[in-house]
Amino acid sequence: MEPLPLPSFNLPSPLDLPRMQIAVPVFPAPSHPLLIPPKVEPKPPPEPPKAEDPAAREAVKGLQKQIEQLNSNINAQQKTIDNLLNPPEIEQVEEQTTTVTVPGTPLEFALPSAEVLTVATVTAGAAAMASVGATLAAQQLVKPLKTVFQIGIKRVFSHHHHE
Repeated sequence: MEPLPLPSFNLPSPLDLPRMQIAVPVFPAPSHPLLIPPKVEPKPPPEPPKAEDPAAREAVKGLQKQIEQLNSNINAQQKTIDNLLNPPEIEQVEEQTTTVTVPGTPLEFALPSAEVLTVATVTAGAAAMASVGATLAAQQLVKPLKTVFQIGIKRVFSHHHHE
């Protein structure tokens, strides 16, 4: 059997339309005034009173602890401010991408790094474990709760019928 002859069409060539040139948008970088808080020196905690009043001694010890906590907070905030004003150098890490070409095609796919795969696998595993654990716990609770609800409902109905 011979193949069926198909009609042939002569299509016109495509029109050569002018292409629009769109410039890359440029935006001004956001700017705001830099506010630098004054440097605060930590103060030493007060000395305990010379009196023998135990309540006063305890109150001063409590104040000493609070002042030490405030001083450590001041030091931590000062370190944060110093890091904001003089940020540390960030080491540049070159991108490492592995690409795989699908045989017989020009298609290339980028593969994630081993670190990304490890984090994704551990996260997915933890989520699956949590989900399965919650399901098992719920199944274990259903039977006792069902019994409790049945007893409660029976008591409510029997109480209403006696009235």
